[in-house]
Amino acid sequence: MLRFNLWCVVLPACAMEELSLREHALAGAVARCAAQTAVHPLNVAKTVLQTKGGSSILKGAFKTPSLARLTFSRGIGAQALLSLPNGAINFLALEVDRAV
Repeated sequence: MLRFNLWCVVLPACAMEELSLREHALAGAVARCAAQTAVHPLNVAKTVLQTKGGSSILKGAFKTPSLARLTFSRGIGAQALLSLPNGAINFLALEVDRAV
């Protein structure tokens, strides 16, 4: 796989480089962590709505900004930490499979 260097936007003469397996794993871990963290508040809202009385809980969460932040950020640290190895393994497996 080729790496796109951000300096290529500024310096068009730069070359594309191959990523090592370690760099693929790191890229996968960061990408999965960013995606899961960005979508986490939506998953929390969906889960709350699926419980009995969930709509009243969500209505109450929007009364103050601090309560909304507390409600929707519940478990975001664990989600971010658990998504790191998952993304790394997925990207690593994909790249090993491509190499074969």
